[in-house]
Amino acid sequence: MLLILVATTISSTISLVNAVTANTKLRKEVKDYKAYYNASEALFEEIEDYNENLFDTDKAVDYYNARLPISK
Repeated sequence: MLLILVATTISSTISLVNAVTANTKLRKEVKDYKAYYNASEALFEEIEDYNENLFDTDKAVDYYNARLPISK
């Protein structure tokens, strides 16, 4: 009986350690995905601003001067 209890305890401990390891890996993957998503969203916003500025001449001049300062 004691042997069964010890084996069950060891098995449960191993399962718990595996679950904690998997949870830690998943948290890292979610964090990496959020960082990727935020970077993609920022790039999309920048492209959207760029496209809007192509159709507005006054805004385009200000945009390009801010982005690509040309020394005179």
